[in-house]
Amino acid sequence: MVSLALLVPGPLAQPLPAMALPDMNGQMHNLQDLRNQKVVINLWATWCGPCRREMPMLEQAARQNPDVRFLFVNQGESAATIENYLRQEKLDLSQWIRLDPDSTCRRSFVRAVCPQRCSLVATRCNGPRWARSVAKC
Repeated sequence: MVSLALLVPGPLAQPLPAMALPDMNGQMHNLQDLRNQKVVINLWATWCGPCRREMPMLEQAARQNPDVRFLFVNQGESAATIENYLRQEKLDLSQWIRLDPDSTCRRSFVRAVCPQRCSLVATRCNGPRWARSVAKC
């Protein structure tokens, strides 16, 4: 599964999928509203070991890079499950979390982004290398 997509506006950028995702409070957010911004979309789940290991690093990257919009799009879990995980791990990510109960976002990115072999996609890799690459955006 692709875990991260770094979408930088420009002539090679793939458009964001035309979809709206709810935040933890149920408010809907349209992904296309972010079309002219640098965006990192992390597709994750609480049951995913690599996702759990990278979340503290991603929270730090989000705080250190305010010019980049981070979205943590949860794949198929309830807000209660996510809240429990965040509380247990002492993570403060609620403002950046979006819910994707049917994993629609994952299917959109696999189809739209992965076939393009260019710098627009960042797949899961060691935290420090990824964090340095975000800082260069």
